Amino acid sequence: MRKSEKKVAAEEERIVRPAEATIFTGTTNGMRTKMEAAGTFPKRITLNLEGGRACGYLLSELRAWLDAIKAKSRSEDAPDRSRLAGPGRGHKGPKKPRGRPKNVDKEAR
Repeated sequence: MRKSEKKVAAEEERIVRPAEATIFTGTTNGMRTKMEAAGTFPKRITLNLEGGRACGYLLSELRAWLDAIKAKSRSEDAPDRSRLAGPGRGHKGPKKPRGRPKNVDKEAR
């Protein structure tokens, strides 16, 4: 095995801590926990067997999960989300002023 192949193999099997997993996958800790419980996300690995809280994910498993998500989103079975991309979707309009209006004459009150 060449030096560059060893480096790639080592990169595939490194452990990714939760903060980096958030950046890498675009998911929050809470989302990952729910998906792990549902079996739709790779299980985390405990890094301290004596009861510590340190944990992480295998990079190769995260990459495989992302590849599956990409394939699913680009397949013909994926829901059409183009209707959600229009301007103003979810926009409620300009904010209404709160409290007493400014520059109001005392006589008008």
